[in-house]
Amino acid sequence: MGILTNAIKMEIDGEKYYRNLAEMNKDNHLHGVFQKLADDEKDHAHVLKQKEEHQECTLKKSFYFYFHGR
Repeated sequence: MGILTNAIKMEIDGEKYYRNLAEMNKDNHLHGVFQKLADDEKDHAHVLKQKEEHQECTLKKSFYFYFHGR
């Protein structure tokens, strides 16, 4: 398994993990936090897939930027 393929798998696994945590916390404020983290992981996987296919890619502002204002 190549480096990019492995990285894509890790991002997909991360998305599943955060979606599971969001479901477990659907009745409190953490639901939205975990949903956003899952969305970020999905975006990361998409960018890596584009890179793997030698396509131009752009990364959306991630969850980090919302807390740190960058």
